[in-house]
Amino acid sequence: MIDENLYRTVPLNPNEGEDGEFAKKAILEILKSQKVSLSKVRCLFNSILREIEDNNPITL
Repeated sequence: MIDENLYRTVPLNPNEGEDGEFAKKAILEILKSQKVSLSKVRCLFNSILREIEDNNPITL
């Protein structure tokens, strides 16, 4: 579970073209096709977050 007091989180904004439901469905479909466990999903998302924080490949 994400500790909202530890990590800064900002909800997606549909008014800016951000579609949270589409993104969630796409991510879940990929994870289902890969048949990964919850612990592997955590590892994957932690890796993605580190890469975004370290290398900033996504323009925010």
